[in-house]
Amino acid sequence: MKEGSEHDMDTRDDDNLHHDDGLNDDERLMRHMVGMSHRRKTSCVDPDDAWESFRREVIMPERERKHRFGVLHMALATLCGAAAMLAVVLALGLWPGRSDMAGHAVAGDYIALSHKESPRHVSLETDGREDVLDATGPISFVPEPEVVATAERSDKYRKISTPRGMGVKIILPDSSEVWLNADSYIEFPERFRKGARMVAVSGEVFFKITPDASSPFIVKSSQIDVRVLGTEFNFNNYTPDNTQVALVSGKVEILSPEGSGLATLSPGEAAVCGTDGTVEVENVDTYALTQWVEGFFYFDDVPLIDVLRELGRWYNMGVVFHNREVMTKKVHFSAMRAEPVELAIESLNRLNVAEIKVAGHDIVVD
Repeated sequence: MKEGSEHDMDTRDDDNLHHDDGLNDDERLMRHMVGMSHRRKTSCVDPDDAWESFRREVIMPERERKHRFGVLHMALATLCGAAAMLAVVLALGLWPGRSDMAGHAVAGDYIALSHKESPRHVSLETDGREDVLDATGPISFVPEPEVVATAERSDKYRKISTPRGMGVKIILPDSSEVWLNADSYIEFPERFRKGARMVAVSGEVFFKITPDASSPFIVKSSQIDVRVLGTEFNFNNYTPDNTQVALVSGKVEILSPEGSGLATLSPGEAAVCGTDGTVEVENVDTYALTQWVEGFFYFDDVPLIDVLRELGRWYNMGVVFHNREVMTKKVHFSAMRAEPVELAIESLNRLNVAEIKVAGHDIVVD
């Protein structure tokens, strides 16, 4: 059966308008508009066209029409607005069960990282009080000499946290330098005690430790502890069950949470602790692992999924793979962390590994 033209319409809806005496004029106008929309196969009818058609074919005498015009025209515009809003909701995948639009994940996709609401400042917590820190430059917690001489013993701890998209450099009370990557924290005492300098961390942190043979520096985490005297190393436990410690210079000892020795590292080596608590030592490129401290993304022969997770963490975006086959493809990629995410994605696409795009709060891989 051939489809009729716009003017070869089924007129049953118009007939119903004339015969539904139980409807008020607002309701009759609504039905007339819906009928026009159905016949023209469009989601919304122009309000002026619908009104003119209704006035000409259905509406009451001129005197009553003038009285009702404002209310009826407003009702028509409201209905069209609702139809337009519904179209937008469906197009954006916001309707329940409609997550296959605008780059959002659907069944079968792999979500490598989820977007999350994150503050836009570096925070300092002390004794339950939270302050906002100016992270435009290094933040020093080295006390003044006169303060050290007169200060009483303190058990206060400080916790500095970075949101996604921000990093910070801090100087600890012993003058050790620490860089926090995005979505990380470090907790340390107001003053280190003699015999041990102890901090707790999560996320990714680079340390440049001030030597002090009488007070070893100990980094505590959920999986392992790191014991050092004076050294430079990178700590990463973004994935809590896969902690990595990479040594740049000096010497470090990897300890279990109970204090037993698990491994000793030399420069250029990394210890990787797995889910079962075992530690493997491997040779690594410490230059590549520490370029984030210098303001760069730098990946050499790294799976695409790890590259995009790092970008997602820095730009606070989710990472969704529509195409799982490319997740483990290894790439060489570098970019400045200060540039917009669109430029970083553009550079990645030049590698021709996959089609990558930005869709809302997600980085999507097709």
